[in-house]
This record gives sequence, structure tokens and C-alpha cells, in this order.
Amino acid sequence: MECFTYNNIKYDLNSIILLKHKSRILKYKIIKISLIINQHYIIKCQNLLYEDIILDEKFNLGTTNKYIKKYFMYKEPPNVLCKIIRKKELVYSFNCDFCNKIHKHNYLGHQDCRCNCGYSPYTNSGYNLILENKITDFNTYLLYNLELLLKKNNYKGWSTYKVNIKRFYEGSSCNNYGKVYFPYINDNMINYIKEEFTIEKTKCLVAGLKYLKKMILNKNLIYEDVIFKKKLTELYKFYKKNILSKTKKIELLKKIIKSNTNINTNNFINKNITLEKIENKSTKKIENKSTKNIEKIEKIEKIEKIEKIEKIEKNENVLLDNINIELDLMCGLDVIENLSKYHIDKIKEIIYNDYPNYHNTYFYYPEDIKIYSKYLDLHDDIYFCISKLESNVKCTIFCVDEADCYDPDFIHFRLERNKNL
Repeated sequence: MECFTYNNIKYDLNSIILLKHKSRILKYKIIKISLIINQHYIIKCQNLLYEDIILDEKFNLGTTNKYIKKYFMYKEPPNVLCKIIRKKELVYSFNCDFCNKIHKHNYLGHQDCRCNCGYSPYTNSGYNLILENKITDFNTYLLYNLELLLKKNNYKGWSTYKVNIKRFYEGSSCNNYGKVYFPYINDNMINYIKEEFTIEKTKCLVAGLKYLKKMILNKNLIYEDVIFKKKLTELYKFYKKNILSKTKKIELLKKIIKSNTNINTNNFINKNITLEKIENKSTKKIENKSTKNIEKIEKIEKIEKIEKIEKIEKNENVLLDNINIELDLMCGLDVIENLSKYHIDKIKEIIYNDYPNYHNTYFYYPEDIKIYSKYLDLHDDIYFCISKLESNVKCTIFCVDEADCYDPDFIHFRLERNKNL
């Protein structure tokens, strides 16, 4: 016979196959095919490593339990559909069609082969893990990615964020505001939501929207789909543009502040010059008067000087009193959202030291606060990143979040801190 069919797969004469021999998967070549009528096939196979080893394998008709595979290797990683195992940590699994075992992975995308046999078709190429469920709506796609990311980072309140955002873009909250604008939301819109819809308790919604923006800007999408690639790039550009415009505004504010300080110093210099002129005039008058009047004039001048200095000091103190720093703690992390007054004051103190020229980023290490990792089952240190968001007439707002361990500025901060220990 030239060929035979088993498990709906056709095997030709001289083709390379994989068979199990004493629990080992080995490579063979089909050298002869025989059929015992209405009973079974007899396949004579020659081992490719040891040519003197020849096996006669029997395949009963109508059965599917015998192990036999065609030998081939993928040149490019194939897409493999997987499921999510509903456990504490996010785990993706699928039943491998080669080794017939369940493979588990911690993330989607390209994976190395986990089959024990070196003859697996995935050995050289690996495979791409893709979720089975297909999403057709862009908003649902974004929300699903946010859910996966929050689960991956072990955030307990992920379901609350998901429900609030869904209600927001469906229009059942905030008077259809989300139905019109979502997902193209900027910081001004988030502030508007906070101020305008206070009755609806938008705390979780605002935190969820900030997480969503952060996820897009960091390009941290766990589930990627080609269908939404174009929309995703448009959304990324929108968020990026808003950040750039915000930084430009901050730079302009800095220039205005600098120019105002220069004007103030010039006024102070002019006041000193006028004081000197007054002093010179007064001294000339004193020379022409008697010694009794000299003492009176000196007293008057001293009083005038003190009053003028007090006025200047009062003006400076008023400027200092008008400094108002607000901290945005709505990052979704419990240890930050419930930060004590002691640490809030400490953070503000760090920022106050640089008045009026604040930096865009500060780092803070609270020694008494640890973050629990369920995956490693330990309490680890946490560092805060305090980023400048915006300045206005009333206040300057700083956002407090967990520091990114790969940020070059943060690495430099850690090195400097270790030196000083």
C-alpha cells in the first residue's frame, strides 16, 4: 500500500513519523504498509537514528488511542488559542496537540516550547498565545485589557474599576458624558468629572480612567488584537499629545514665575535706591539744623525704615502663604490612596524645599510602608514617584504613584540613597 489513514490523518509511504517506544518519542520512516482486511494496518518502520532498529506497529481500524504523529517543524511561531485559569494569579493554559499535556504560561504573546520532546513542531519557533474569546467592540477591548493588567498586578478593586468605567461609557452614569467622549479623555475632563458629578461618587471611576491612560501610554496591553491596532495608535497619539501640551503649559508658567520674580527684585532694588536718595536728602537737611533736631530726625528715619522693611517682609510672607500643594493620591493602590497625614506632610515638605522652582519628579521612600506580593508571599519595600501634573493660580498638583523600577531617574535616586546610608 502507498498510504493509510489513522485519526483522519493520511500517512504516506517513506514519510517521517513520530512513534512512542518505551515511553520515548522517536523519529521513524515508514518503509512498508500492509492491511489485514477489516481488522488493522501493519506498518513497518525504520528508526532514523539506529537503522538496524525496525518496528512493526499495529493500528486497529476504528480506534484513536495509538500514538503517531507526522514529523515537521514550524518556521514561524503559530498562533495557539488559550484560556485563563481563574486563580489568584493570572495563568494562561492550553492543551498541547503534540504532547497531549496542558501547558501553562504567565503572559500572552510569544512563548518558548514546553513539550518535553525535542521533536515537537514548536521546538525551534515557539508559539504565540492568543485568548480564545474574540472582542468586536473597542471599548470592551480596552476594558478587558485593563482587567487583565489589574489582575496581573494583584489589585483587589479591579472589578469596581471595571463596573464604573463600563457604566460611564454606556451612559448610565455622569449624564451620558462618557458615552460622548470615552475613551478620548484628558486631564481637564477628569477634573470636570470629579467636580461636576460628586453625587455619583466618581472616586473609583477617576482612578480607573487614570489607570487606563497609564496602560495606553506605557503600551502595556496584555491582549493584543490586530483589528484594533489603528484605533489604539490614534488613542495613544491623543494621550501623548495632551501630555506634551501640559508640559508646554508648565514651561510657560515657569517663565511667567521667573519674570515675575525678576520684576519683584527690580522693584525691591528701586525701593532701596529711593531710600538711599531720601537718606542723602535728609542728611543734607540735618547738617543745616541744630544738634537737638538731629536726634528727632534720626528717630523718624529709623521708624520709616523699619516700616518699609516690615512692608517688604509682609509681602514676601504673603507670597509664601499662598503656596498651596495638592497631592493626587488616586492611583488605585491602597497604600497610596489611604496614605497617612504624616507621609502626606513629609512629601509636601520635600516639594516645599524647592519653592518656587519645583522639579517635575520627586521620589520618596516610606520605611514603615510595605507592599504585599501574593506571588512571592512576602512584604516588599515600596517607593513613591511624585510627578508634577499642573500649576494654576490656586495650587500646584502632584500625582503620587508607585515608582517604576526601570526609570533611569529612579535608579539614580536609589544609587544616591544607598551612598548616603
